[in-house]
Amino acid sequence: MLSHDGHCKVGDGVKVIIGNYHCYYYYYYYYGFIIIIILLLLLLLLLLLLLLLLLLLLLLYYYYYYYYYYYYYYYYYYYYYYYYYYYYYYYYYYYYYYYYYYYYYYYYYYYYIIIIIIIYYYYYYYYYYYYYYYYYYYYYYYYYYYYYYYYYYYYYYIILLLLLLLLLLLLLLLLLLLLLLLFIIIIIIIIIIIIIIIIIIIIIIIIIIIIIIIIIIIIIIIIIIIIIIIIIIIILLLLLLLLLLLYYYYYYYIIIIIIIIIIIIIILLLLLLLLLLLLLLLLFILIIMNIRI
Repeated sequence: MLSHDGHCKVGDGVKVIIGNYHCYYYYYYYYGFIIIIILLLLLLLLLLLLLLLLLLLLLLYYYYYYYYYYYYYYYYYYYYYYYYYYYYYYYYYYYYYYYYYYYYYYYYYYYYIIIIIIIYYYYYYYYYYYYYYYYYYYYYYYYYYYYYYYYYYYYYYIILLLLLLLLLLLLLLLLLLLLLLLFIIIIIIIIIIIIIIIIIIIIIIIIIIIIIIIIIIIIIIIIIIIIIIIIIIIILLLLLLLLLLLYYYYYYYIIIIIIIIIIIIIILLLLLLLLLLLLLLLLFILIIMNIRI
């Protein structure tokens, strides 16, 4: 609504859209300016938090790198020294034992082979003689037997060939039937696939709608969780650094004081960041409520 002097009052822009367009424009310009200021403050706070985290990470890296590198090199040097001498004596002991076992094994191996060769040749010549004698009489008898049944096997061979041709024809018919059945199955499968694709498209559309709703909910939850996790990680890292310094270098009071100050600053900045987010949320709620009115 307009005031007595003809100017716009803040908060009444939507109520007087008809006939007072300049009030509508003033209303959104005013709240837009407030939103931009709050967003810039949020960005500034995030940059300060990142700088403080970077400073803490550099302190931690510098301390742990030089401290553990020195002890690790000292321990690795002595460990490698004892391990080298131990491996040296073990290697020569294993070397002499291996060659002793090697000569003994091959000596026993050749002796065993000679015995096997003697036994093998003895039985080979013995059975070969009797086998040759038996094979000679068997071949003689088989020759006359084969001559007698030659014509009988000739006719039997013809009959067998005819049976094979008949079997081949049956196989061809079976193959044609299988091809026909395969063609029918392919047509049925294509119809089923088309039906499945239509069902899948409908399901995908429903799933996409559900996913969009879930993503909106998840984004809201993730924002809250990320803020909480960042606060917890920062506090845990600072507490860990404080405990380590107290354990190893309890006389570094200056570093401890700096860390405590940084912790307090980060907590205050996070509280201020949370307060600004709540103010921004409250501002949007007021805008929506005013538009409904």
